[in-house]
Formats: sequence, C-alpha cells, structure tokens
Amino acid sequence: GSSGSSAGLCGGYAGAAVSSIKGNSNVMYSVVKIRKEHLSNPAIYSNSPTASDNTMTTTTACAFDKMAAAAKQANK
Repeated sequence: GSSGSSAGLCGGYAGAAVSSIKGNSNVMYSVVKIRKEHLSNPAIYSNSPTASDNTMTTTTACAFDKMAAAAKQANK
C-alpha cells in the first residue's frame, strides 16, 4: 500500500506511518500498525497487513489509544 501522513492520529499513534489497504468490496482504508504493546501476539507486528491482522484504521487507532491510556490510569 501507499504511505502518507498521520493526520488525525493522536496519543501513542501520533506520528505513526499511515498506509492504505484494500478491504471488502475494494474499499480503501487508511490504517496504522497496531503498537506491539497493544497486540495480543506482539510477534505479528512486523508481518505485512495481508499476512496478519496487525493494523487498524486511523480513526480506531486514536480512540483505542485513548481507551488504553484510560485503562492504564485506572489500574494504578
């Protein structure tokens, strides 16, 4: 896929490389790699997005990071 800017990303995903991948019905999605610490299996981090489910949309990444940060604070 192509790479672009990280517009719209926040938190731990700010500055992440954005790629475009083709989904069902040839819909294109802007995605970022899921951070290693957010993966249930960190070993898949370096796999391609077509080999492993290791990306999420830019919108989801921002929301997920906020949720993960809030959960971390609540656990202290």
